[in-house]
Amino acid sequence: MLRYAVPPGYQRQHPVKRPKLGRWMGVIDAILEEDKTQPAKQRHTDKRILDRLREEHGFTGGYRIVRQSVRGEQQRSRERFVALLDAAGEAQSDFGEAL
Repeated sequence: MLRYAVPPGYQRQHPVKRPKLGRWMGVIDAILEEDKTQPAKQRHTDKRILDRLREEHGFTGGYRIVRQSVRGEQQRSRERFVALLDAAGEAQSDFGEAL
């Protein structure tokens, strides 16, 4: 008998190594953190972050690696929904406020 009814998905054992981007991750994080205080229309795009890295810091890597890094950071910082699962005969309630 199988251990799982459905085979589990692939999970990485170690994070992806990005040697070209490693030195500039702090700069990218600082730009994204600063953008949180800016109006939505004035935030940096992936392309603009790449341009700043090249102009201000001498970055020699490509657009794709910057884009993947920025998108990954944006996804990690988003609020997530966690479903409440109840066993048969049990219930949960959550009292909160919404604006």
